Amino acid sequence: MISFFIHGQPPRKSNSRRIVHNGSKVRVIKSAQALAWVSSALAQIRPEDCQGIGSATQPLRATFHVYYETRRPDLSVELVLDTLQQAGVISDDRHVYECHAFKWFSKERPGVYCELEVMG
Repeated sequence: MISFFIHGQPPRKSNSRRIVHNGSKVRVIKSAQALAWVSSALAQIRPEDCQGIGSATQPLRATFHVYYETRRPDLSVELVLDTLQQAGVISDDRHVYECHAFKWFSKERPGVYCELEVMG
């Protein structure tokens, strides 16, 4: 099992997109807030946690305890999963077969406690 804490409140993936017009092309990219959180999270993840666990034959169980500064945000871990894949902690977020997410409040220490394990 791998476990670690990422400091900083993650934004919701669905609310962290912005539309950019480039001539006739339209692109949807991450918001500045989402980009900042991902950058911060990538800097906090330890190299020893970047094991690329999970595969089609080794499904993963993920448990997240998300600490928000206020009660307002909806519980969302999609951006966290994408970031764990980008960091190389998990091989692909599609290999997460079981996901538990819990919402907590901490004005002093917002962030995400992550537990990842290969299922039986």
